[in-house]
Amino acid sequence: MNKDVIHIVGACQNNLKNISIDIPKHKWVTFTGVSGSGKSTLVFDLIYARAEKEFLESLSAYARRSFPKVGDVDVQEMDGLSPCIVIDQSSFPNTPRSTVGTYTDIYTYLRLLFSRAGDQVLSSADFSFNNAQGACPVCHGLGEALTPEIDKLLDRSLSLNEGAIKHKTWKVNSRYWNIIRAIGYFDMDKKVANFTNEEMDMLLNSEPFVYQNNEPGHVQSFSYEGIVSRMKKRKSDSRGLSAAEYDSQFFTKGVCPECGGARLNKRVLSVKIGGKYTITDCVNMEVKELYEMLSTLHGSVEDVLCPVIMKALKNLINVGIGYISLNRSAFTLSGGEAQKVKLAKALGCSLRDMIYILDEPTSGLHARDIYKIRNIIRNLVDKGNTVLVIEHNREMINSSDVVIDMGPGAGKNGGEILFNGSRDELEICAVSLTAGYLKKGGTPVKMIPRKAKGSITLKDINSHNVHHLDLSIPKGIFTCITGVSGAGKSTVLEVLVKAVPKAIVVDQDEIGTTNRGNAVTYTKAFDEIRQYFSDATGYDASDFSFNSKGSCPVCNGAGYTVTDMHFIGDIKTPCEICGGKRYRQEILNLKVREKNISDVLDMTVAEAMDYFRRQPKIYNKLEILEVVGLAYLTLGQPLSTLSGGELQRLKLADRLKNRGQVYIFDEPTHGLHFKDTERLIGVMNRLVDNGNTVIVVEHNLDVIAQADWIIDMGPEGGKEGGKIIYEGPTDKILTCEESYTGQFLQKR
Repeated sequence: MNKDVIHIVGACQNNLKNISIDIPKHKWVTFTGVSGSGKSTLVFDLIYARAEKEFLESLSAYARRSFPKVGDVDVQEMDGLSPCIVIDQSSFPNTPRSTVGTYTDIYTYLRLLFSRAGDQVLSSADFSFNNAQGACPVCHGLGEALTPEIDKLLDRSLSLNEGAIKHKTWKVNSRYWNIIRAIGYFDMDKKVANFTNEEMDMLLNSEPFVYQNNEPGHVQSFSYEGIVSRMKKRKSDSRGLSAAEYDSQFFTKGVCPECGGARLNKRVLSVKIGGKYTITDCVNMEVKELYEMLSTLHGSVEDVLCPVIMKALKNLINVGIGYISLNRSAFTLSGGEAQKVKLAKALGCSLRDMIYILDEPTSGLHARDIYKIRNIIRNLVDKGNTVLVIEHNREMINSSDVVIDMGPGAGKNGGEILFNGSRDELEICAVSLTAGYLKKGGTPVKMIPRKAKGSITLKDINSHNVHHLDLSIPKGIFTCITGVSGAGKSTVLEVLVKAVPKAIVVDQDEIGTTNRGNAVTYTKAFDEIRQYFSDATGYDASDFSFNSKGSCPVCNGAGYTVTDMHFIGDIKTPCEICGGKRYRQEILNLKVREKNISDVLDMTVAEAMDYFRRQPKIYNKLEILEVVGLAYLTLGQPLSTLSGGELQRLKLADRLKNRGQVYIFDEPTHGLHFKDTERLIGVMNRLVDNGNTVIVVEHNLDVIAQADWIIDMGPEGGKEGGKIIYEGPTDKILTCEESYTGQFLQKR
């Protein structure tokens, strides 16, 4: 066995067509190809999944009980794997208790530094806001104040008996409503508007007390607590209960008045190092500022701890996010920022012969900062590791040791290896779409822009690093908001979405991605298809739904059965009764033009368009899927198998028919090949030509070049950003010396 390659034979996972390939180890290998060509399947669903399975199988059966179940992959032979580390763009859990500092463990070292080198002697635990010893007594370490909105909670025109409390937990005749009645303090028929201040305080803010019911026939004690008091305790519960999420609608968030957002109590906040810096000063600094400050501290403790902290901070700076602070809640990071935080943490690992898997590491990065990621990957490889990168950026592809191009198309038309070799060899590969686009170069800058038809005015934007900014965004044309990472683009986007509440926001978030949903159920085309079969056969339309009357009675329309193999992982096998077709036999026997409903779901969008050419209601809905580049999807393909880019285009297809709308795209080219990006630009131009306004936040130079109007932010990120560097037609930015965007467009 060759130890210098990952050897794969007969891979048939998802759409892979029985491929065999040797992937060089200890190299930078970039995987390219159109969306849906099989890149993620090969890298994540095959290589990573098998590596994870083999690692778990090296543990005892007892130990494996604590790990997630991992099923096997569809491959004949696979050798040469090493432990894998995946660095993707999945966001962090939605909890304010996790910060950049806690996730990277930098805050742990800072706590140790303050406990040993501070001007007061405290323990490391005292500096933790997740510990009762250190947490602010008011916000319990969240840094936020929750102010109740009483008018949302109470209908003052009603009595308690009439349902004055709007919260579902205290609805009439519920347990907690009965407790309010049982304590006998309130006149239940009195309008809440007529409550005294004492009665209102008792209803809302009372601390818990035990009440004993001494009425004849009742022997019961229970606890009464004010409505707001109880909800505040639920909100500060670190377990993230769903009830606490429901409670959010009755509160507005603000900075905690006790700690000013510092999360810690006053005793802890008084401790200083270097004679002037509190731990709050440190975590609120930008990472690059904190790095510089720590370099000035010296002493027996400082000389040991500061270099450790500075090394971790330097990794954050090197991946291009030196503008963030350690106090930033992890869940507020963008997908690109989250990936870079994970990458920075991985850089602290000194292991060798690992396989690092990176998914679009340049996403969210301006062209100016690509070199930072490029240098990091090269450093990982030089240490003796293998780096597998899914990427579409020209510079990243050109910097690779090996390129593996997949295709030729997507879905059923993909799953093949078109090229496996060096970047120079790729140049002469006739069958590779990627090679063609690399030779062709970038999209030309639009020289004759459209004329605006009014504007959207944003006044006094004052959030994060953007201060008192006025901005006018043209309507009726294609506008691109650009700038380096941390320049303030996302802040402007947040304000814009609030200012235009009816805007259609197209992102790559999931859309209920279950095995029960597919492209034609999402776009409602399946309703028309089921009605078509109903009209032709005389059966009810619900008989042609695998989620309803027509479903197979054994698998309930799933098409497979699941066998629990305990710690080995679940095994999915096609249903023995329906053969994976999801329907009961009576429905499968019904054919229209030689096709039953299952046959239709197995068609690609392109095939179905041909089949339904004479049914305009169905054809028109399918044609929109073709327009956004999803003609290769099968009608029955579960949404859970679609990539972020495919989900985004599916959302777009559902809304493409609108007129006079404002469309807002947030980094729409993530996960898209040059061909897919070219198609997306065409769709955006079509939207504008149909009378809509398109506003895009983007770093992709092909998209930027085709905009009518550019708003470029910067000049740098963080505190050095938040300003408008350039706003005007795209061709004029080429001569703007301050604009990094203009400089990189000019180089092309």
